[in-house]
Amino acid sequence: MKKKMAFLLVLFMLMSGFSVCQSKKDGLSKGSLDADTKKTQETQEKKNSDKASLGKEDAKSDQKQISQKSVNKVSKDDIKGKEAEALKIYSPLLDEYHKIISNYSEDFAQDYEVDDDKIGVFEYLWTNSSDNLVLFGYCLEDFNKDGVLELVISTPKKQENGEYKSEDILALYTISDDEVKPVIIGSSRDSHCYLGDGKFYNLRSLGGLYYANGVYKLSKDVQKMEYIDFYFSDEKEPSSGIITYYHNNTGVMDKSVSEELNISEDEFWKIDEKFLKQAKPLKFNLFSDYEEGQYSGLPLSIANSKKEELDYVYDYDSFIAEDKKYPVKATLQAKKDYTDLKILELEYVGQDKKDNPKFSTKVVYEAGESPSARPFILGLKFLGSIPNNGISFVDENGKTRYFMIYESGKDGSLLLSEF
Repeated sequence: MKKKMAFLLVLFMLMSGFSVCQSKKDGLSKGSLDADTKKTQETQEKKNSDKASLGKEDAKSDQKQISQKSVNKVSKDDIKGKEAEALKIYSPLLDEYHKIISNYSEDFAQDYEVDDDKIGVFEYLWTNSSDNLVLFGYCLEDFNKDGVLELVISTPKKQENGEYKSEDILALYTISDDEVKPVIIGSSRDSHCYLGDGKFYNLRSLGGLYYANGVYKLSKDVQKMEYIDFYFSDEKEPSSGIITYYHNNTGVMDKSVSEELNISEDEFWKIDEKFLKQAKPLKFNLFSDYEEGQYSGLPLSIANSKKEELDYVYDYDSFIAEDKKYPVKATLQAKKDYTDLKILELEYVGQDKKDNPKFSTKVVYEAGESPSARPFILGLKFLGSIPNNGISFVDENGKTRYFMIYESGKDGSLLLSEF
């Protein structure tokens, strides 16, 4: 579910700061927590449970591959190949994170449609307004050793050896059927960190004196969290005001299936401290060193033309028609050699067997033999939600490739998609 950032700003103003896994109970200020968030948490748990059920059918068929891969020794070349393959799939998500982090402002936040999995990043941006790109990082890790690399987003800190590391997880994603799916969603009231050996620690703040923490592993299909130990606080009897602590291994706050613990509040927080001492930092790459599209495998990128580019448009190769007909100006920037760039008009003609869109094409401009020598500026006109603009070119391998150009529904930026 997407939320307008303007709605979230009200919530953030009530927070004294952003809480992460290292923050322990001091970061989760009891006096500032609303009891109503308990109901919200239970709703989120139900959503996570519903999502988990969707992966059960795939889990059985994946099991054979998992068991086979786990006994095979993977070479360094295999690892590099897996990383490149995973980064290509994660590329659009990394591009989106880079765009959010680099463009963040109050105005940007108010207009941006925020996905649930990115709330933790927006919370952190709200409370930290310095050079944002050096605050965030990403890394790949195969947590359950099934051969699929998960993507982690965090706020790493520079170590003495120059590496950037963090135990905290703002978001964790996996790949299923070549699609990116969120698995762990961190926030100021729901922090996660890695303990090593495929285990994670989770601390939740549910409002008032209600807390929950526990250790879990990711399921074999990496679609849900499977708890090993789960602790939570709740009233012994409704409206009694007497807080009691419970334990189970289901991850569900249900007193009827839990063991009542005879411990004090301080002893409860010692459990938290014990697990936090086991946290293992992961090594991250900073978003300040990331360029949008660098893992996409595309030989070129597209973006709305900047004012300085349009002021000196005749220094570029270009297809610029009158503004009334082509009001949007876009700049194509080469990353690899390509030739025979053509500007296309697209007409939607249906879908193929895999539900991918099909288009008929009409060439409206041929750019020549070597457009990759300089950036190329073109004029565009969008007629609706169905893409009507496109390009084709011959890549470095001699293959003619076709791409539609469309506007992001989140921020209006320009995107390319192959068809």
